Amino acid sequence: AIDNIIPSGESRMMRHSMVEHRTLSKNVTTAILEKCRQSGVTFSNVLTAAVAFTSSDFVSGSTTVDGDLMTKSKKSRTYKVLQSLDLRRFGIQSDPCETIGCHAGSHDLLLGPIPEFSGSYFRSSMGSKHRKASERFWNLAKHSRDQTK
Repeated sequence: AIDNIIPSGESRMMRHSMVEHRTLSKNVTTAILEKCRQSGVTFSNVLTAAVAFTSSDFVSGSTTVDGDLMTKSKKSRTYKVLQSLDLRRFGIQSDPCETIGCHAGSHDLLLGPIPEFSGSYFRSSMGSKHRKASERFWNLAKHSRDQTK
């Protein structure tokens, strides 16, 4: 049935969503916050960059990764990350939290272009001499910051 095929040719039945929960230790959280302060970005900016980098590992459809991922991959994509926003402070009157209401919104961040498998490359470079991967990640976090000013 032609109705079950999306433009890329992938079956709708093959598509799925997933959620992965992780907890960061106090030491890791403290280290990330310190690096955020040094780089002039927020923790949310880092999370959006991490989501975009991680997505680059899955969107291509490949399941195997070998070698220098940033130079072997020829494809790059721009990722749209939906960021939720707390709008309580932007109302006509500040919200003293005495009523029930939803003061939320969202903002689309466009991050990229990001080469395929950049997330795997970044994770494999952590703690090593691959400064380029680290710079690319923190530049992406700054790009996220610049879209939320």
